[in-house]
Amino acid sequence: SRIALREVVRNAKVAAIFGLPSDARLLHLKRVRYADEQPVSNESAWYNLNSVPGLEQADLSGSVYALLEGQGQPLTHCEQVIEAVMPTPEDCEVFGLASPVPCVLIRRRSFTRANVMLEYVEGTFRGDVYSYRMTLSV
Repeated sequence: SRIALREVVRNAKVAAIFGLPSDARLLHLKRVRYADEQPVSNESAWYNLNSVPGLEQADLSGSVYALLEGQGQPLTHCEQVIEAVMPTPEDCEVFGLASPVPCVLIRRRSFTRANVMLEYVEGTFRGDVYSYRMTLSV
């Protein structure tokens, strides 16, 4: 993956998703994910700096999840919503698409064992090169 943007923001809409005050400080990362050197995902992720302030200055070139675990805040579960969408102009540029192709949008809320939400992600995946596989247990 490649980090396209890294900034500390105050975003009332995203803070509300976390259940935080509108002026809460959040780390916002925009990343492009690759497979076989092809961009397959354009992702925006926000992290709750109230719970993991160490992320603000951390080296994020590797796994953010490993950093969270190293700071005593491992993620244990998430809620995901998956839907079909058409790519935005930004997605088309990132993916190098001359014309839009159907994509998959995944919205994920990730939590610690204590049910503290640390991450919110919106990732658009190219529908023509990406498949989503999962195992469900009952």
